[in-house]
Amino acid sequence: MATLNPNKITVLLNWAGRAVTADLSQFVISITYTESKRKKSAGRDRIQLTLNNQNGIFSNAWYPSEGDILQPGVSWLDLITAKRGVWRWGKFTIDDIQFRFGPDQVIIGALASGPASDKFEQVNNRTWQNISLKELCTTLAGEAGMECSFTGEDTILALVQQRNESPRELLQRLSEQYDLPVSLKDASLYVGKPSLGVLVVDLMNRSAVKSADIIAASKRNTTAAVSVHYYNAETKEAGVYSTGKATDEKHTQNFYNVDVKDAAEAKRWAESKASGGGDKHEAESRITLINTPVAVGQPVTLTNCGKLPASWEIAEQTTTVSGSNWQAAIKMKKKGKK
Repeated sequence: MATLNPNKITVLLNWAGRAVTADLSQFVISITYTESKRKKSAGRDRIQLTLNNQNGIFSNAWYPSEGDILQPGVSWLDLITAKRGVWRWGKFTIDDIQFRFGPDQVIIGALASGPASDKFEQVNNRTWQNISLKELCTTLAGEAGMECSFTGEDTILALVQQRNESPRELLQRLSEQYDLPVSLKDASLYVGKPSLGVLVVDLMNRSAVKSADIIAASKRNTTAAVSVHYYNAETKEAGVYSTGKATDEKHTQNFYNVDVKDAAEAKRWAESKASGGGDKHEAESRITLINTPVAVGQPVTLTNCGKLPASWEIAEQTTTVSGSNWQAAIKMKKKGKK
């Protein structure tokens, strides 16, 4: 596990192009960074910065402005090895400002920024034929003035339809179909697994693991089988692809209105859903780690877990830095078929 030794933590902050770490460090109560591959978050990273406003400085001289760009992160000095590390989280645009009185605080919310902020929300209707998944992602990113980092498995898509949806919604739909995390960071679109290696978590290491709730099995939250029904309007071919085992229809999750046109695409969709690509049918495990950099899509291996499932993947993570404390709350899904 990439857990850090006892260390001295500093919240880094660049605000509207100015390095303000030294000026604001005394006012920072906490900062929270959340990234997720869930449909509801649509791959948009977000932060929440809470500042002490007891002397009223943020109500007057340092009044925050909507639209300002924040570039936060965290650095640490390892007190054992004397090595310094830095974890930067990207650029965020302030879109929510709240003032609280008693205690006197200002709470600033910001979403991952860049050219995609507006252009990725523009609804359109169009069609692509015989285009690779990588080429499509690169095209959509380029239209928004962004770079595209594609690290997933590429495939040729016979037909892709953007149906009264934004590029963000289209990419999220494809992300679920092909089980590829999608995120917008700075001026780049990231599609695929993160560059971080496997996160090995020793459940018995209580200096790194604050708490853990591991789902061994949950029939109420899982689906025993997935069936995808497909139809090709050009060839008039129709069919269904199923994966998993179910004793009756009640335990099968059926997908009818999905953008697949042959058995190969239906197979990919079904296996993605069966292996944790969806939100509704996959039980989640939760774990809170201390002083550990993590990323959505990162594979996790549990050790000292007995017969519990050992292979997982991070679906959502929220890192909170408060004072000298740094914790990452992680939601995980089983990796692969179980």
